Amino acid sequence: MAKRLELVVELVPQAKLVSFLGNPNSPISEAQRRELHDAVIAKGMPPVVAVKASNPSEISEAFANLVQQKVDAIIVEADSYFQSQRELIVTLAARYALPTMYHSREYVAAGLW
Repeated sequence: MAKRLELVVELVPQAKLVSFLGNPNSPISEAQRRELHDAVIAKGMPPVVAVKASNPSEISEAFANLVQQKVDAIIVEADSYFQSQRELIVTLAARYALPTMYHSREYVAAGLW
């Protein structure tokens, strides 16, 4: 997560407020959120805005809420459920023009229409 944050900061230098999209059903979600939180605090950034989603409707709501909270970038949890929802996640990131960091290239490929 720290490396993913470094890439976000490098690619989106104006990013100050970062969000974490996590799956509440994932056994590794909380550990990934904590690791990202520690990384942003170490960089002197505001605490991570964490949102949870476990179905397509919640994913859509999460993106809409993050836009309202004016986050600058989203880091998506490395999770198999999110992998299965990558087309929705990529579509929402594009719709809201939110820089979004993923753990695998399949998300990027899903965004190449």
